[in-house]
Amino acid sequence: MEGSSVPPEWERLARLQQTLRSLEGGGDPAASEAGAERGVRLRVARRALEQVIRRDEEARARRLHEEFERAVVGVAARAASWARAVSPPDIAGRTAPVAPAVPLPRKNARKAASAVAAPTQTTMPGAPRPSRAKAPAKPRRARRPRSPAAPLPEFWSPTAVLGFRMWDLRGKLHGAWRAWQSPVYEARCLAGQTDGDDDVPHTDGRCGPPPCGLYCFKEPEQLLAAFGLPGGSNRIVAGLVALSGKVVEHERGYRAKQARVVAAAVVGRGRMVRVEDAARLRRLFADPEQTVDYLSWSDPGLVEEFDDRRAMAAAVAAYLGLVRSLCLAEGR
Repeated sequence: MEGSSVPPEWERLARLQQTLRSLEGGGDPAASEAGAERGVRLRVARRALEQVIRRDEEARARRLHEEFERAVVGVAARAASWARAVSPPDIAGRTAPVAPAVPLPRKNARKAASAVAAPTQTTMPGAPRPSRAKAPAKPRRARRPRSPAAPLPEFWSPTAVLGFRMWDLRGKLHGAWRAWQSPVYEARCLAGQTDGDDDVPHTDGRCGPPPCGLYCFKEPEQLLAAFGLPGGSNRIVAGLVALSGKVVEHERGYRAKQARVVAAAVVGRGRMVRVEDAARLRRLFADPEQTVDYLSWSDPGLVEEFDDRRAMAAAVAAYLGLVRSLCLAEGR
């Protein structure tokens, strides 16, 4: 049909089809937006938003990976400095052995000490032995009365206080006194010194030692230094907890009434299994063995294998410290 003109509706339909093919083929949404109809514009806006979200997620993943690598390097350096401070090397670079002190029997300790300290005296045969002069009794000093211990600091925080604690995995997750059935736990005074009040943990000396409350360390390195890593087939769970209610601050940790587990690391048998989600944490405390086996099988990315115990300790400390940093950044 020579001389016939194409209707404008057909031209617009052709442009829309071309724009849609460009979008489906991975074209630039910004270049395809001009001249597009409303439906195409909505699809262009959605595709552009997906690209922005994808770029943000990739940047966040890179940033978290870089922070984790820096944390691992810092923990390894601190562990090496602690090892040098605890065992100072001798001139040859090896640890100098320390000879154990041999205790003397209590009956002969005074005689041996006097024989070493007193000079040797000789007497002629048949001469009378000189009489020993009694030393004058020393006046007793009056004991100073002990000053009362300063009360421990208590504080109120609008947000939860974060700390680190550990459980033994023996069928259940066992704390210092009892097994935890849930990631949320509330302390009770084991001495029964409550008198109807709700002032746990106590700071007036009515219970203990140790006084009541849930104990946590301030740093993950302090937790690992106090308890170490399990050997053989044993396993432990190191976790980050959010403390609430009444919180008492100590030099290296806290004592609180309530604790909620935020994240946990199951450590032992040459591996570390990370547990973070609230539903997974509930399953972990309800049935630890089955949950660890399920997570190791269903999500291998949560599992890290280790041949060196020092590398495992550094990874556990770095992981818990990183989770705490994320919680503080999110205001949890």
